[in-house]
Amino acid sequence: MFCACVCVCAPALAAGAPQQACAALEQALAEENALLAGVTDAASAAAAVPQLHACLEKLASMRGEGENELWSYIDNTPDVKTRLVEVLERLAAQFRRLEQAEFYRCAELQSALAPQLHTPEE
Repeated sequence: MFCACVCVCAPALAAGAPQQACAALEQALAEENALLAGVTDAASAAAAVPQLHACLEKLASMRGEGENELWSYIDNTPDVKTRLVEVLERLAAQFRRLEQAEFYRCAELQSALAPQLHTPEE
């Protein structure tokens, strides 16, 4: 399964700080991972949906201009890409776990995660 959840952080890049954008991206993805790790049954799945929407909105707000600068920073800064890959691997493991658990029969959780579970059409 491929996770389509990497975004860019335009506000921090506009300020000339790709490292801040990268840190914000890493933090937001880690927050999503922690939130999903807490989903262990139908009740916790339903309870996580509002927080998940807030987290996904935060990630969506980071999309925009500056993608080249961010990727240049990620590609050329030691350990940055490794940390992001590790965060994404943990997030992908949560996606697989929830998918295998059929999202604990929580349609709202499945719907919220759907854009991240599928590769966007090119």
